Amino acid sequence: MQSEKPLIFVSCGQSTEAEKRLGHAICALIRELRPDLAAYFAEDQSTVEGLSNNILKALSNAAGFICVMHRRGDIGTPDKRTVVRGSVWIEQEIAITAFMGHVLGRTIPTLFYKQAGISREGIRSVLLMNPLVEFVEDSQVLEHLKLTLPSVVVNPFYEYDIEPVISYKCMSRNDGGRHTYLLTANVKNVGKQRITDFLMYVYFPREFLNSRTTWVAEDTRLSTPTHICFAADQKLAPAGLYPGQAMKAPLSFEYFMDSHLFFDSTAMQSKIFVELYSGSICKKLELNIRDWQQF
Repeated sequence: MQSEKPLIFVSCGQSTEAEKRLGHAICALIRELRPDLAAYFAEDQSTVEGLSNNILKALSNAAGFICVMHRRGDIGTPDKRTVVRGSVWIEQEIAITAFMGHVLGRTIPTLFYKQAGISREGIRSVLLMNPLVEFVEDSQVLEHLKLTLPSVVVNPFYEYDIEPVISYKCMSRNDGGRHTYLLTANVKNVGKQRITDFLMYVYFPREFLNSRTTWVAEDTRLSTPTHICFAADQKLAPAGLYPGQAMKAPLSFEYFMDSHLFFDSTAMQSKIFVELYSGSICKKLELNIRDWQQF
């Protein structure tokens, strides 16, 4: 399970040799089509220690979830209906993944495949979880994955993780074609541990900033002839930033766009650079100025 690659949890039955082969085939397909990802397929766990140290830990660290549910037989309900039940293990792993998304705020890409005829039960009935393919043959799952896996967006999950959240809004427009905007740089704790400090830099192209303004947040040591460096060095103790929480506007500043800049092809190729540091984390964004205006 120790890997720097995003982990894909493969949830597939193991009651028959065919089901086990399918689980291993899915892992092989991930390795072939997405070498940037690490596949995890749990072998049978017969002890509490094996369950907690392997399956539950892998689920908690998963950045993606591939779920294949096979039939497990018919049961009768008190109201005299017959229900076709799926794997209880798979149902439980689906429930854990749903908890991660709805309670912990860690929604991960999920590819769900269900054998034809299985009834909708448990948490799946509440989530209205529909399969990508209701398969008859296991080969249908692999064929669909061959088409789907290359384009699935998977982000790695770390115990300690923080992300920059950049946005803007138009503050004013005038008849001369000058638009004033407010850029806001937030940070969000997207890991599982409390964040107690961070350092963020936003390098913004000078020609879109008012040259007569003195910027309190400017770090003159890092500003360049083309970019002003805005810096936020935050110590968040004792409370800190808990998982799922965001800190709003540690950095915000106004910039502008006018017709002269808009029609200047060189100016419109300018970049905004964002750097965020916390602990051993370094996140960097490169944004095109043309996408941050509404001219």
